[in-house]
Amino acid sequence: MKALQAGGTTVDQYGSAAADLVDGRLDKRFGKGTHNNKDLYSDLHAKDRPTGVIATIKQNAILTAGDDIDVRAREWMLGDASTGAAGIGVYAGVGAAVAIMNVHSDTDAGVFGHLNAGDDTLVQATLQESTASRSLSGEIGIGAAGAAIGVVNESSEQSARVAYGGWIESTDRLLVEADEILAVDVMTGQVSSGFLSMAASISEIHDTGLTEAYLDDATIGPQLPSDSHDICDPGLSQVRLALVRTDVDHDLTTNAGGIASGVVAVGVTVSGVDDQHQMQSWVGGGSTVVLQETLGVGGESTLNADTTLTTLTNGVVGVSVPR
Repeated sequence: MKALQAGGTTVDQYGSAAADLVDGRLDKRFGKGTHNNKDLYSDLHAKDRPTGVIATIKQNAILTAGDDIDVRAREWMLGDASTGAAGIGVYAGVGAAVAIMNVHSDTDAGVFGHLNAGDDTLVQATLQESTASRSLSGEIGIGAAGAAIGVVNESSEQSARVAYGGWIESTDRLLVEADEILAVDVMTGQVSSGFLSMAASISEIHDTGLTEAYLDDATIGPQLPSDSHDICDPGLSQVRLALVRTDVDHDLTTNAGGIASGVVAVGVTVSGVDDQHQMQSWVGGGSTVVLQETLGVGGESTLNADTTLTTLTNGVVGVSVPR
C-alpha cells in the first residue's frame, strides 16, 4: 500500500503525451460496458499506448489531504491543414486539392484509490481543440476538371471517473466532470474554365467522439460490510454532495464554393456537418453512494453548426448540383 499525506494535492497533467496507461483506455477494444472488469488493468509498457493526456490515482493508493484534491487531465490541440492545386494546359487542365484530417485523442482523469480530502475533490478531463482545413484548386484548358476536398473526422474521447474500487471516503464536494470545447472550420474553393469545365467542391465535418463522466464499482462515503444490504444513515457520511456531469460545446463550420465556366459547365458543391458525438453521465452497478445532501447526474450540450455552399456555372449548357 502506498500512502500519501499532504496539505493540498493536485495530480495535473498537460500536453499531448500520455502520462500513464490506465484501464479505461483499453475499453474500446472490448466495447463499452466493460468498466467493471478489473482484468483490463494493463501493463504500463503495453505496445498500444494511447495518445492523449491521462491523470490518475491508482488502485491501492491512499491519499489524505487537509485541503482540496484535484485530479485533472487537460489537453489543448491545434490542427491546421492547407492544400492547393493548379492545372493549366492547352488541351486539358486537371487538378485536385485534398485535405483529410483524422483527429483522435484520449483525455482521461480517474480515481481508483482511496481518498480523504479536507475540502473539495475534483476529477476532471478536459479537451479544448481548434482545427482548420483549407483546400483551393483552379484549372484552365480546353477541357478543365478539378476538385477541392476538405474533410475533418473527429473521434476524440474524454473520460472522468471514480471506478475500479475507487473510494472517496471524506470530502465536502465531489465533482466528476468531463468537458470538450471543439471548434472546426473547413473551407474549400474550386474554379474551372474551358470549353468543357467541371468543378467539384466538397467540405465536410464528421464527429463521432465520446464525453463521459461516471461512478462505477465505486464507493462514495462510508464503506458498508460486503454482506450488508441496509441503507446507511446519511448522517454518518463524510461527503456532503456529489456531482457527475458532462459539458460539450461544439462550433462546426463548413464552406464550399465552386465555379465552372465554359460552353459546357458542370459544378458540384457538397457542404455538411455530421455530429454524432455522445455524452454519458451515469452511476454504474457495484457502486455505493451515501451522501449528506445531494447527488446530481447530468450534462449540458451546446452545438453551433453552420454550412455554406455556392455553385456558379456559366455556359451554353450549365448544370449546378448543390447539396
